[in-house]
Order: sequence, then C-alpha cells, then structure tokens
Amino acid sequence: MNIVCEHGEKIVKGLDIYISCLITNSPCSFQRYCTSRQDVLNTEGAKSCMARSKKLMENEEVVNDIVEISVDVKPEEEIPVKKNKKEYGIVVLVSKSGVYFNYNGQSRYKAGKFNFKVGDRIEV
Repeated sequence: MNIVCEHGEKIVKGLDIYISCLITNSPCSFQRYCTSRQDVLNTEGAKSCMARSKKLMENEEVVNDIVEISVDVKPEEEIPVKKNKKEYGIVVLVSKSGVYFNYNGQSRYKAGKFNFKVGDRIEV
C-alpha cells in the first residue's frame, strides 16, 4: 500500500532512487522499493512519522524557518586523571628483529633491537 506524504520528494540520481524528507532534509525512514512498479513507495509507518506531524522535539520553537532548540548545559565536571602505572611482561624469546614476551597470559611481540635475555622483565 502506498502512503502519499506531502513532505516527501522523490530523488533520482543515476541508479539511486529514494524519497527525501523536506522537513528533516534526509532520506525518508519509511520507504521501500517496489519491484513490480520499479519505483520507491512510502510504507504504512509514514502515517505515524514524527516529522510529518511536526513533533520532532518537545522543546523546539520554529521561528522564520529557523529551528531553536533549548538545551540544558551542565558545567563541565573534572575528570580524574589516572596515573599511568608501569606494566611489565616476561621475555620468552629473543630474535634478531625483536622480542616475544608474555603479558597477562598473552604472547606479545615488540619489534626492535633490544639487549634482553629470556626471563627478563620488559616494560609494556
């Protein structure tokens, strides 16, 4: 069933065919492509569309096509800064190009030339 929306505008750009909402300036949320008609149609959900009934937000006033939204701004709260705790892994294999180490039960690799031996602690 095709619901005709007075705010919908069919856009055809090459192979892209869609309905654009003139209120929200975005593609319509209630559209589908009908293969038998080879056209884009609105679905049943278009009847209850919030943009269509112009109830986008409760705290909004429309003045001269400009939307003003009242927003409560809370003062910025200080975010506690965590001190970086050094973490270490245990070297399990040394190669020419880097070292493999065990960190929290996981095997990790660090590239570079290091002077480590098996069993040494390496900073992660």
